[in-house]
Amino acid sequence: MIDTGLPPDWESGDQVRMRMKILEKPAQTDSKTIITKGKWRIESKEYREYILGMTYSFVGKVEVMERAGKVVIIKMSEPEIEEVAGGKLRASEWVILKVGEAREKMVERFNRWLPEPEASLAAGILLGVRRQMPWEFYQALITTGTVHIVAASGYNVTIVARVVMVPLLKLLGRVWAVPAGVGAIILYVLIAGGSAAVVRAAIMASLTLMAYYFGRPTEARRLLWVTAGAMLLVNPLMLVDVGFQLSVAATTGLLYVEPVIRRVMIRKKGEVY
Repeated sequence: MIDTGLPPDWESGDQVRMRMKILEKPAQTDSKTIITKGKWRIESKEYREYILGMTYSFVGKVEVMERAGKVVIIKMSEPEIEEVAGGKLRASEWVILKVGEAREKMVERFNRWLPEPEASLAAGILLGVRRQMPWEFYQALITTGTVHIVAASGYNVTIVARVVMVPLLKLLGRVWAVPAGVGAIILYVLIAGGSAAVVRAAIMASLTLMAYYFGRPTEARRLLWVTAGAMLLVNPLMLVDVGFQLSVAATTGLLYVEPVIRRVMIRKKGEVY
């Protein structure tokens, strides 16, 4: 057994020990408790309350999913779980813990104010939180092809920046409005969990706002590839992340394909009349 990662001579069915500090509430479904951190995905059929900030030891058999010759997911099912001493929280861990607590308070308010599935729908649309969504409702979204609406995206980032900046632009001008907008975007990314789609949109929006601050022109197509390239430099494995692929593909369609379709439709409309 090892404390972290996988042994060099790993084979399917080997027992592995993984120590993990739980900083965010695990996902709960009707039949599973799911903990994810980096490449790790730990699934347990029993419901268990975890103390946030506590370190746990997980021992069980692992399966590995590879893409492009790289390990992208390490899955452990039905592990033996034990609390272990974790030591003090680092500054970054403390921030993650507090942001997670703020997210949970927001979700709790949705649950108090709204019935299901409206509460889960609001948490999904605004925060990208799907872990407490009723199974039947989640399956209905998948069946109808609308599951994407319960994922935080660039649309959310745009709304956050606009809500913060519009009044500040009128009262204080862009010198104060732009930094506040960028700060609000960063805070939203942290609260929403930092998925690939949100990070991509946040970087593009922040670069656009900074260009506006300095009075420089921007070009969305160039920003898309600069943003995608920067994300891949930080984490090359993001290239095989489905969320990253879909986000970049959707934005590419809006920037490159939509103008072509619009010109064709205008031309056809002119020919009809």
